[in-house]
Amino acid sequence: MSPVPARDAPPAPPPAPPQPSTTAAQEEERRRFQAVLASMAEGVLLLDGERRVTLVNPAASRLLGLPAQPLGRRLLEVSRLPALHELVERARAGEACEAELDAGPQRRLRARATPLEGSHEVSVVVHDVTELRRLEAIRKDFVANVSHELRTPISVIRANAETLLEGALEDAGLARGFVEALLRNAERLSALISDLLDISRIESGSHKLERRPLALAQAVRQVLDNMAQAAAARGQTLSSQVPEALWALGDEKALGQVLTNLLDNATKYTPDGGHIQVRAACQAGQVRLEVVDDGPGIEPQHRARVFERFYRVDQGRSRAMGGTGLGLSIVKNLIEALGGQVGIEPNQPAGSIFWVTLPEAPP
Repeated sequence: MSPVPARDAPPAPPPAPPQPSTTAAQEEERRRFQAVLASMAEGVLLLDGERRVTLVNPAASRLLGLPAQPLGRRLLEVSRLPALHELVERARAGEACEAELDAGPQRRLRARATPLEGSHEVSVVVHDVTELRRLEAIRKDFVANVSHELRTPISVIRANAETLLEGALEDAGLARGFVEALLRNAERLSALISDLLDISRIESGSHKLERRPLALAQAVRQVLDNMAQAAAARGQTLSSQVPEALWALGDEKALGQVLTNLLDNATKYTPDGGHIQVRAACQAGQVRLEVVDDGPGIEPQHRARVFERFYRVDQGRSRAMGGTGLGLSIVKNLIEALGGQVGIEPNQPAGSIFWVTLPEAPP
């Protein structure tokens, strides 16, 4: 018998890659952990059984105002927030708990303290809720203001309707006065709802704006013509100093609404016989449009808030004039949607200057 040829031996497997040492693996894990902590927007604080800081990330140091080197120091040494110390004590008793911290002017924090199982350590996670609380306050003020603005005309409409049904309808002289009051307050409600819808559409982005070059002098003349009769009834003088060659990039309808609201505001608060002027100039590629009056002016503490919804410098006088309290807020929203800015400055020797900016456009 012939010998059986030997089969080739299978190739040897490639050598396994060298495994990292335990120390190297731990170092890599620690590095990743530190990177995650450093990137978190939430503050993380770890305290041992003696309430010493054993771990802290940059967000916690910033939110809680901790010193540069808090590690190894007692919580009482690095933080003077009583609510935080109370929270930690409750957690040390075995209870996961939350509390809101007052961390200084205009700063609100939400902290959660949790005891770590099997040890005396406590972890604290801190969130900055300042903006959330601000928005909640705005929402509450908005709801309260809308309710107040709706209540007054609705009450008048209801009272007048009841009076008419109770017999005033039979007296033609009385009935006409009550019906006119019904109409005035219905128009006030309509204007309020219209303004609210305008703001809602602008903020949601559903208010479509068509940006194109606009001749400012022509736009100003149209609005001044529309308001001439109301101003003349109070002996007020309206004038324009807008150069014919000045053009801006904007939406024609939006610009008309902005000018109307600004001039309507000026005519309401400028005394009889006063002067209101519209002027404009170009500055570094931006057109600055100003409505200048010689009225009583606005005190410094009110200037930063006059563009807020329903904010009124003089509550009684503003409501007596029939405004919705939303005109200047609409101005701000429209101009910012067009890429511009708004503001107010004092006029010398008396009065106010309301200004808006828009990008300059070639004629």
